[in-house]
Amino acid sequence: MKTIKRLELRAYRERLAESKEPYNACFSQPHEVAAVVRSIFHGVDHESFLAIPVDIKNKVLGYVEAARGGVDQCQVAAREVFRAAVFMGATSVILAHNHPSGDPAPSVDDKFLTDRLCEAGKLLGIPVLDHLIVSEKGYYSFAEQGLIKTDDLAGLLLKQKKAKPRKAF
Repeated sequence: MKTIKRLELRAYRERLAESKEPYNACFSQPHEVAAVVRSIFHGVDHESFLAIPVDIKNKVLGYVEAARGGVDQCQVAAREVFRAAVFMGATSVILAHNHPSGDPAPSVDDKFLTDRLCEAGKLLGIPVLDHLIVSEKGYYSFAEQGLIKTDDLAGLLLKQKKAKPRKAF
């Protein structure tokens, strides 16, 4: 059983390594994140949860599998989601997971988890920019649907336009 999991993980890493583009990505829209994440999850038949730490310009610092589950659920711990973000010096994080069933609609548990991780991110000073659910049929973005509670962090949403640099006096 362990050998199979190691082979799956190796195949997963090889898919990421084949293209350097995802590592150089600088996301500005949820559909850009969804396209990369969908390619990562291609052919995966179990739920997997990714944390994507990003810098101040939304440049990807890495892709971290924070949890792996069965065909219909995945137990996610906030400490695993934010551990890599802290070590990588991320200023924010994008969350993503797949629905092998093909339906990207969030469950009640997905909504609860998103709220919980957003609160944890606020406490750590590493806000959650978005949580995407991807499947073969499309994607669902919590930020696009207005379900990411940003409070004073409203300027950090992925869908926001880039700020123009100010001239020096």
